[in-house]
Amino acid sequence: MNTPSFTSIQIEKIKSLIRKKSHSIKGYFETLNSDIKYALNALIQLKKECKKKSFEEIESFNRTILSMRNIVFIFSAYAIAIIVITFKTNNYSNEFLANFLVNANSSILDFLILGIILYYFEHKRQNKEAVKELLEDLENLAKHSSAELNIMKIKIIRQLNSKGVFNINVQRIELNKLSTIKYLSFKNADLKSLNMSESYIRDCSFVDCEIQALNINDNRLKNVKFTRCNLKNLKATNTKFQNVEFEECNFSGGFFNNSNLKSCIMKNCDFKDVTYEKAVLSSANILGAKNINTHRMIEAENLDYIKCSDEIKIALKEKNADFKFARGKTEVRESNPTQ
Repeated sequence: MNTPSFTSIQIEKIKSLIRKKSHSIKGYFETLNSDIKYALNALIQLKKECKKKSFEEIESFNRTILSMRNIVFIFSAYAIAIIVITFKTNNYSNEFLANFLVNANSSILDFLILGIILYYFEHKRQNKEAVKELLEDLENLAKHSSAELNIMKIKIIRQLNSKGVFNINVQRIELNKLSTIKYLSFKNADLKSLNMSESYIRDCSFVDCEIQALNINDNRLKNVKFTRCNLKNLKATNTKFQNVEFEECNFSGGFFNNSNLKSCIMKNCDFKDVTYEKAVLSSANILGAKNINTHRMIEAENLDYIKCSDEIKIALKEKNADFKFARGKTEVRESNPTQ
């Protein structure tokens, strides 16, 4: 049997590297193409909405004038009467015009200040009503699932975010089987039983949220951050995490089976009763972790170079001497490691 030459081996390595790089470049352009399509669709939709809004404003103005026709008639009759009387009594003198201009300038300033105040309160009222309607629509659609309805729910959440609303308290929202879920923000939100399975989630943030029983099975997450979130009973099977950060989160009773958590940051989190069967945790950062069960951790497919306390390292080494760890001592120490 012929042994491959050194040159042929190197050529194969270069070919393999080129294939990997081309795959990465292809993925980048696919993502870029998806973003461009989304932006174009958003611009088309914005144009339609602006056109529709213009017609609505014109119709609203016409309806307002019609509803005020009696007031306009009375004001016109009064103005005509005053002008006629003033002409008859010869009161249009230079002194009259001077006083009129002074009063007119004062009125402009009064109308400006009053107009700003009225506009502020009216805008605030309309914004409050719009937020209320959007939340009602989201609640009505939450538990129903189809591609069209799920996209509609994403749009509603983005509209709420644009109005400064992040504390969305709607449970059992179905957002599954979507090609992309992105640019969503939640803060102090109650999103229990949120279903985002079989989707691609990117550039989203969750802060101080209640998201028990979150379902992200068969997902890919990229550039997503969870801060101080309650993620008890998390379902994250067959999920790939890329540049995802969890900070001070509660994973109690969660599932990370068959998931890729390579280089994932999971600082100061509670791992009570969490399972990691066949998961990849290489280079993951679990500094400050609580209630780690090393018996379950060794069920992971790869734990090499995991960032953890010396206590966890020792416990893992006792169970499998082949585990690899980065050199140097860990500064942060985890509490309550379960052997």
